[in-house]
Amino acid sequence: DFDKAICLEGDMIVLKSLKGLYSTDMKDCPIAAVKDPCCNSLLEHFEIEKQSEYYVNTGFFVANLAYWRKHKAKEDFIQINNKYCKDKLFQNLLDQNIFNIAFAGKIKYLPHNSQFFSNIYYKNQDFQKLAQIDPYIIHYADCTKPWCTSVNLSYLFWQYAKRTPFYEEILQRMFIGAQEYFYKGIVTPFSSSPKETIKLFNFIPIFKKKSTTNKTKYYILGIPVWKIRIKYNTKRGYLFGLIPLLKHTSK
Repeated sequence: DFDKAICLEGDMIVLKSLKGLYSTDMKDCPIAAVKDPCCNSLLEHFEIEKQSEYYVNTGFFVANLAYWRKHKAKEDFIQINNKYCKDKLFQNLLDQNIFNIAFAGKIKYLPHNSQFFSNIYYKNQDFQKLAQIDPYIIHYADCTKPWCTSVNLSYLFWQYAKRTPFYEEILQRMFIGAQEYFYKGIVTPFSSSPKETIKLFNFIPIFKKKSTTNKTKYYILGIPVWKIRIKYNTKRGYLFGLIPLLKHTSK
């Protein structure tokens, strides 16, 4: 019975009120969403590059439900799914692809800081800079999550997790799965802060960690011993920052 709704995925933290985004003037736009940081090439894959300038991420979006009902969007969703159901790229981002195809050329673009993608590589660095300015939402998109491993801005997730009644359950699940994830090269036994240094006698740096949006480097006595690099849904581990040893792809 609602004419408008906000949709959010579960791998997000909301930093401030979404009232302003909810009040977005939709006019004849079926959804309002932020430009995706890395998947614009999918426009060409699905042959909608002439209708849409940008592919959008629908982890968070504002839905114009009145438009959906008027134009029978549900029927379009089903037809699109049937058409592309055997396409692997389509399956990887199923609902997101459906929205981009069904609403090509009609999507309203939200400000970049509607979502900041903490662990996805931004192909457009200007988009990343804009997204980092007082973001509404931190989106831990892709296969790596702060409750499984150390990702950029993990500490923010844990700050909010401590305020919930699920905190102990999250820790318990993380502990149970830690050994399996560790041997796959997905997690590290260090803290989730973006920078960390351990000093001997309070002045000799024996361990150091540096994290950026899509990679984490570990140093012992100033020597780079391990690097984790994230790209799309693949995570790779490099010995001494150079020798590729581990690879994990989320399907």
